Parts: sequence; structure tokens; C-alpha cells
Amino acid sequence: MKYINIKKEEYKGAIALILVIMITTLTLVSSVVISLINTSDLMSNYHLSEAEEVNVNIDACLDDTLWRIVNDKYVSGDFEIDVGGVNCSSTISATIDGSKTVTSIATSTSDVGTWVKGITVIVNVSTTPIRIDSYKDIIN
Repeated sequence: MKYINIKKEEYKGAIALILVIMITTLTLVSSVVISLINTSDLMSNYHLSEAEEVNVNIDACLDDTLWRIVNDKYVSGDFEIDVGGVNCSSTISATIDGSKTVTSIATSTSDVGTWVKGITVIVNVSTTPIRIDSYKDIIN
């Protein structure tokens, strides 16, 4: 049986090569993890901005509906707004005991998903000026 005599200098080269491979692998894995965190953070910010947009849209819906009631206390029916990024539908009930029930639903849609917010408001039309007696978020 022959023994191969390996010098200590040859071990140093193999150890250096293994260390270079390990450091490169750690750097690559760290880069991937950081990019995934960045992507997740950007997506979270996008979801928050879309949710804020639907909040603005529901305010526009309610303002439009209240404007219709102020101009005509007997108005009732279904109304829609789909202009300039505002997309909502509202229903105004007939007057019962001096009050109307208004239900508005706003929608914001993008390639990522759809955000919806709804509200129900009871408007007292027997007072001048009209008064909101109840405001309730609809959970979707």
C-alpha cells in the first residue's frame, strides 16, 4: 500500500477555495433575502395607498349623495359615479318618518386586487339643514 504525501501548503489552497465559495454563497443568499424584504415592503405600501384611495372615493360618494338630498329632499333611487378614478354606487331610500337611509359602496381596482368600502348613513331630512343621525361602516 502506497501512501501519498500531501504537503501542508496544498491544504491551505483548498481551505482558501472553500472559504471563497462560502462567502460568495452567504453574500448571494443575503442579497436574495434583502430583495424579498424590499418587494414585500413595496407591496405593503401599495396596499395601503389603494386602501386610502377607496377611503377618498367613499367620501366622494357620500358627498354626492348628500348633495342630491340637499337639492331635493324627496329624491330616492340608485346612483353611480364612475368618473376620474372614483367608482361608487349609492342607494337613497324613500323618506320614512323624516329620515332617509343612504348606502354607498366604493370600489378601487388594480392589477393586484380590488378594495371595497361601504357605509350606511341615516339622514334626517325633516330638519333644516339636513342632519346625519347615524353613520356606520359596512364591513366587507
